[in-house]
Amino acid sequence: MPEYDCKSLQHVPGRGDVTEKFALWAFLLFFAMSSMLASPAVSDDARAGGRGLPDIFPADEVEAGMRGVGYTSLRGEEPEEFGFEVLGVLHSFHPQGRIFLVELEHAMFDDSGVIAGMSGSPLYIDGQLLGAVAYGFTNSIKPIAGVTPAGEMQVPFGMGPAERDEPPGAGGAKARARDALSARVRRIAEEHRENLLSSEAAKYKLLESFVAAHWHSAGEFRDGVSIEGFRGAPAEPARDMPDARLRPLPVPLTFSGVEIGRLDALASVMRSGGLMAVQGPRTNLPPPEEDDMEALLTPGRPIGVVLMSGDIDIASMGTLTFSDGEKVAAFGHPMTGAGDTDLPLALGHVETVVPSRFMSFRLTSSRRIIGSVIQDRQSAIVGKLGRQAPMFPATVNVTGAHDATYRYELAGHWQFAPVVALNAAALSALRWEGTDEEMTVHATSRITLKGVDEPLVLQNIYAGFDPLRPAFELVMVPVQSLMLNPFEHVEIESLEVDFHVEKGIKAAAIEAVRVERSEVRPGEEVRMWVTLRRFHGPAHVEEISLQIPEDAEPGRVVRIRLSDAAGMLSSFIDRDPGLFRPRSLEGLMESLQVMPDNTRLYVTGDVVRKGLRYDQEPMPGLPGSVRNMLEFGTVRGKTAPLMEGVTHSVETEWVLEGEGAVQVKIIP
Repeated sequence: MPEYDCKSLQHVPGRGDVTEKFALWAFLLFFAMSSMLASPAVSDDARAGGRGLPDIFPADEVEAGMRGVGYTSLRGEEPEEFGFEVLGVLHSFHPQGRIFLVELEHAMFDDSGVIAGMSGSPLYIDGQLLGAVAYGFTNSIKPIAGVTPAGEMQVPFGMGPAERDEPPGAGGAKARARDALSARVRRIAEEHRENLLSSEAAKYKLLESFVAAHWHSAGEFRDGVSIEGFRGAPAEPARDMPDARLRPLPVPLTFSGVEIGRLDALASVMRSGGLMAVQGPRTNLPPPEEDDMEALLTPGRPIGVVLMSGDIDIASMGTLTFSDGEKVAAFGHPMTGAGDTDLPLALGHVETVVPSRFMSFRLTSSRRIIGSVIQDRQSAIVGKLGRQAPMFPATVNVTGAHDATYRYELAGHWQFAPVVALNAAALSALRWEGTDEEMTVHATSRITLKGVDEPLVLQNIYAGFDPLRPAFELVMVPVQSLMLNPFEHVEIESLEVDFHVEKGIKAAAIEAVRVERSEVRPGEEVRMWVTLRRFHGPAHVEEISLQIPEDAEPGRVVRIRLSDAAGMLSSFIDRDPGLFRPRSLEGLMESLQVMPDNTRLYVTGDVVRKGLRYDQEPMPGLPGSVRNMLEFGTVRGKTAPLMEGVTHSVETEWVLEGEGAVQVKIIP
């Protein structure tokens, strides 16, 4: 029996694994985000919602020792008053910008410190707006906050037209996001060249890169606004200096209607982007009436961005700083730094404040969408009242072992649509009964684009079900590819995901390969037997053959690779990289559908044919004299062997993992 080599995975797919094929998808699609101390009172006129910008306290006159009052909601919606004292001014905190340092004075802050979610809380001195609470020190044991000056918050307030002829971020922001993600995936691929598929480090980095492209600022991968140890955590080891940076307060990203503990990998990426994933209740309060709008725009009330609503709600909530009746300014720092944006703006309701030594935060649920966030800048987010942000319906259907249908409305902006679509699919799966059981899942996604007749339909089968696997492969990656495509602006009309669940894992790993003979002639078949190690079952031997082309060049050795779907994708890339460098939206959609079936066993081989490739063009059947002239003459460097990739596959009963290889020699 001829010798063979075989590389097979040493485990059967199980919960918690990030799909090997996702690494390939990433590569192929992006290779080619108590008591208050006495303080001067603020007049009702200074804080009233309604038209007209507030009077601003002159930044150049701010001095240490000045006192004032601030407002923020600690429960419900009505803002509560607290005091503060100015400690000093940090000049040139940003280029030509400054930050005021203040110490907050309220019994709540004695226990909690500065609270994540109070970003945007307005501060007043002598009835004039000083700015918004927006920053905090890591590991601080006192409620010391950094304040964004009101004058700087008004800069983006006047930016961005109410209506646009072109979608926000259609040009430079998308290009930067696309380029940054592509560069990062290339670096990861280079670092893990030998074991991209099997390396957990590589898979996690790719996962992080895809998600970070949307949680982080427009295409820029920041060093991270980590909230680890933001307040009261133990200091770093003695050999390291404690972190003493003044950072933007984390923005609580509240998940209501689902347990989020199973998505720790995503939560860590959110943290690195300055967002803090928290579990929150869904409010049963009715939405506020239109007639109450002017009163509801009182500075200090909770306000923020809705990313997903329906059976699960996801909202990023902070605090309103001021409004002129047509626009609002909030947060005092960016949410993601996207610049021009278009996300649903909503009023909020504070359920409670959770004091914590790690990072105190506010639990805030959304109540009603009132407009669109049109600017996400360094000094504030700005919302346009009455403007309708793009949203699209998503449905997740579950049948089989459990029957349920989940419905959502998702933010349709290019920066967030891929991530919220991922969450809609993955979090719905987490609500299944019996998720600890062994399952095999048939998954299908249908993505319908506005103005495109046929939907993009993707499907595959998964074993040892981890909801992140189909959610990434069939939802996030295609949505992200479509939203970031450089050819046309696209809008998603609807998303539908179907999961048909069967109890039991139908999976097998490629364990061994043997070949009938080690030498073959052109035109003959190579017969092989592949041993598949079944999960909770006996081994199975599958016979498979590969036809050698008639014009295969004798004397050459052919390496024949037997693989699962992930290995097949790798072969696609090696053989025809142009397939994954589309030149149109139609070509991109075709590339997205080139996804091998997880239950098929693939055999591939690259055979050297008679002839050569000259200047990228195939030239088969060349006479020997012509071939020698081209190969060794003055045009050296333009010639290459003429390779032909041959492929065959067989359907199996199992979801396959692993790969193996054999070698045969072509003889005359």
